[in-house]
Amino acid sequence: MNASTTPSLHTLHGLPVLTPAAAALAGYKSVTIDISSTTEKQILVGVCQRRNPQRCCLAHHGDNVYQLCILREDARVSEPETE
Repeated sequence: MNASTTPSLHTLHGLPVLTPAAAALAGYKSVTIDISSTTEKQILVGVCQRRNPQRCCLAHHGDNVYQLCILREDARVSEPETE
């Protein structure tokens, strides 16, 4: 299963919402800590804006708590190289 065929029950701020397990199976990696959609709504909106919904998703970690996830291949590109 890849990111384009991963089923999502709904979207939030334009991104598909998956369980953490489904996100991991689809090749996503979390790049944020927990963000509350109630008390930190503006932060969640900010991290989601201008994200490609075919390369990013939100992992739903419980009562109104999400983490932004990007494809692992995209995360590897942005990680610093070590020698």
